[in-house]
Amino acid sequence: MKNSFILPLVIFASLVFLGFFLFNKNAQAPNEQTKKAASTIPKHPNSLAWSFKEQKNLCILTKDECSQPITISFDSPEQWNSIYGYYRSAMLNAEWSTNSQVFTSVPSGVVFTNENDCSAILKENSNLLTRKSPNSYKYSFRVVCNAK
Repeated sequence: MKNSFILPLVIFASLVFLGFFLFNKNAQAPNEQTKKAASTIPKHPNSLAWSFKEQKNLCILTKDECSQPITISFDSPEQWNSIYGYYRSAMLNAEWSTNSQVFTSVPSGVVFTNENDCSAILKENSNLLTRKSPNSYKYSFRVVCNAK
């Protein structure tokens, strides 16, 4: 009875190890163009934290056609409408553009693009459960440049 339990466990452990090995060997990190674009995102003057996270993922397409994002996360005591207003002008000064329009209220996210075929999506990530304090809001940019 013990032997019949050990064999499936060994097979399962081997498959997990093989999957981990193949993922690490074949996963792509963000390209240099994405890293450069992410470095041009201005840091909000009232940010309480500012962090970059390179995402490493498997590419279903060929490696030349694969683009992985960088996520820039930050906390701020300012609410979304203030963050939106700041980045709407600051990103233009950093040579990013947007087509977002404000009609009746501030949108829940905004997409910026640049001339190098890169996009930076700014959004609010806060809700009552993720706030560190009642006066702290979470925001993030997702920056990615299409591989050429």
